Amino acid sequence: MSRHDNDNDIDVLGPALPSFTTAAYYQGLSQDERQYGEEAEYRQQFYNFIEQLHQQVYDAVANGDKIINRGDLYQPYPDNPQLQAQVNEFFDTLFPSNGSAIVENILSSDLFAGAVTEYNRASGNFDFAANWDSLSSPSQLQEQAQSATAENAGVYSTLLADIMGIPDNQKEAFIKWSNASLTGGNAREILEANPGLSNTIFNREGDQPTIYEAIGQLGDFEDFDATAVRENAERDIMGQLQGLSENVLNILFGSTNVEEILQQQLETAFPPSPSDPDYEQKFNEWIKRQSDSIISINHVPNAENPVFAGIRFPVPLPVSGPETIIPLFNQDGV
Repeated sequence: MSRHDNDNDIDVLGPALPSFTTAAYYQGLSQDERQYGEEAEYRQQFYNFIEQLHQQVYDAVANGDKIINRGDLYQPYPDNPQLQAQVNEFFDTLFPSNGSAIVENILSSDLFAGAVTEYNRASGNFDFAANWDSLSSPSQLQEQAQSATAENAGVYSTLLADIMGIPDNQKEAFIKWSNASLTGGNAREILEANPGLSNTIFNREGDQPTIYEAIGQLGDFEDFDATAVRENAERDIMGQLQGLSENVLNILFGSTNVEEILQQQLETAFPPSPSDPDYEQKFNEWIKRQSDSIISINHVPNAENPVFAGIRFPVPLPVSGPETIIPLFNQDGV
């Protein structure tokens, strides 16, 4: 076990961080030595590697991957064999199985946690890191990635239900089942407790899309970005609302406050986050609001804009015809 001289440093089991990357080391250097020279180049490269690894681990957690590979990543400069060896030792330790690593092991690694700590100190010590954002701790990284996955699953499952035409009285159970399937939950238990839902999902009638066809139309979950859909919806729906007169807004929504209307309708169009502490209550309330929604998120395969927000104009507004279509992203995902 080794300990940095700085009281704020953590214990690191096994091989230490490259010495030239630690606070204890660079505190003894002159200002020029900290910012410039060969060690400074390796130091900056190492911190860039840590940022890249942080993102790699985040993506793995978000995608449910258990193993990540180093591949050709994290290759230090060859100019100084001593400094190069320190960097290689660090990454060889994190990727011990022929360049592969178990994600959980990295998340629980004191070595990785220590590297994140040193990265976050860099902005206060080096010119090259002056504008860097801090990296979240390994535990926060895991929570953030899992929360993002849950958000994606909620919206993705809602769109799947719409594509398949799942009946309103089964939509709640379907979304819970789909969320569990996408995030490694108890999907089988949900189906076993609800044979009617199982029949609806797997015994389709006539031209009803199968679950596999619906996934084919919507795209793989790994490529789905609920945040982008929400942002596009917020921007595009706001534009449509701003184009309506106050009289029309008042008839449709009982208010002329566009910001307030936008937030209310987005809360109705999109399911609550599964990471919300009050998720069960909010989800049940959201399901009950679906029949009253004026704005909906829809999907039409092979259309120019396959995912779109629609505004339904109810009576007594003297407007007939299909709902107004507000594109959220096109076939290219843009």
